Amino acid sequence: MEQIVLAPDDIFVTIQGEGKLTGTPSVFVRVAGCNLHCTWNSTSQTPIECDTAYAAYRLGETHKHTVQEIVSRVEKIGKGAKHIVITGGEPLLQAKPLTDLCYKLKERGFHITVETNGTIFDEEFFNQIDLFSISPKLASSAPANEPYRNHHNTLRVNTTALSNLISKAQTDRKDIQLKFVVTGMNDIKEIEKILAQLPQIDSNNILLMPAGSDSEKITATTMQVIDTIIEHGWRFCDRLHIRLFGNTPGK
Repeated sequence: MEQIVLAPDDIFVTIQGEGKLTGTPSVFVRVAGCNLHCTWNSTSQTPIECDTAYAAYRLGETHKHTVQEIVSRVEKIGKGAKHIVITGGEPLLQAKPLTDLCYKLKERGFHITVETNGTIFDEEFFNQIDLFSISPKLASSAPANEPYRNHHNTLRVNTTALSNLISKAQTDRKDIQLKFVVTGMNDIKEIEKILAQLPQIDSNNILLMPAGSDSEKITATTMQVIDTIIEHGWRFCDRLHIRLFGNTPGK
């Protein structure tokens, strides 16, 4: 029986800290492995490593579970939560077994969000998803050192996959959010360039989320871009979980 590889903090219940469903009680299923190597850089901050590097490229103790084992754990810890967040790492690297998992969770009435970097498209998997939470990675996310930098920059924006994702959401009338992690004003022109290559998407579905590993850094980055967010009619995306719990796995 096919298994899903999970990260160390694997399955936990908390409130969603990012995006349109901020504050919603949710069960997170965090898978292991990613095809990118994010490390954000800006003029005002020291490099900020991906806050889930332990699930992406600094993999330590991972766990393998069958679909039924995961469903049982979700039902056991879920309490009143009716929302599932499939996150990572990059979930689409395990699209086939995750499709089976989502099918069983949908049978039980769960709303499912997938958090993806938007570099991979799998139609069968996305048929099961209610909210596509897509976070295309900007140039400021590239690590300084090779070979990681070249690998990351080669893969980080796949406009074909992004276009397919947006079109799929629009055709099937699924909810969608493009969530850009920004380090400051230098990222805005690249966001505009990426959006110009994609199908038209409502500005209300474009979210800018400030980079930062603590509340002070998040606020500092926010103040740099808030006027631009208002000017474009985009949405600000806070990081409530960082403000409440810090950068703590499983929160």
